[in-house]
Amino acid sequence: MAWLPSIRPPGGALSLALDSQITLDVRQFSISEGMSNFFSVNLEAFSTDAALVFDEVVGQRARFTIRRGAEERTWSGICRGARLLRVEEDGLSTYELALVPMLWLLSQRVNRRIFQHISEPEIATRLLDEWQLPHELRLSETYKLREYRTQYDESEHAFWSRPRADARAGAHMERH
Repeated sequence: MAWLPSIRPPGGALSLALDSQITLDVRQFSISEGMSNFFSVNLEAFSTDAALVFDEVVGQRARFTIRRGAEERTWSGICRGARLLRVEEDGLSTYELALVPMLWLLSQRVNRRIFQHISEPEIATRLLDEWQLPHELRLSETYKLREYRTQYDESEHAFWSRPRADARAGAHMERH
């Protein structure tokens, strides 16, 4: 698991872009990443708005970027949560935000259903389409149609992962 410390890189810049166009000044961050795990970006950011509308932030697309010289690294996903930490007398407010990849949404719903007469990649594609998650298939072989595949009281993410494992098909998430 990789972890980046809560520092502002010397000669660098931290930026947070939210679909809602709300402006926040990131001052501290921590990032957790690992193989076969969702990344998690935790941010502490300032705003002159003490009444931030959380519905305009939580559940919305977000992108956090660290720049240092010519190097840049970006994490794109959605804001999983936000909370007000404190309000200073001068009106400056400190917020905590958590960013996760879009694929994290699949871990938030449990379902029951049966897929019949389709292949493993088609099942994965249907799930990603339901969540309107952009994806691209790069298959090196053809897959047989399954008689059926049952999802029973498991998260969409667990179900999405199971057919891929059975078909020995990996997934690669692009950074944007």
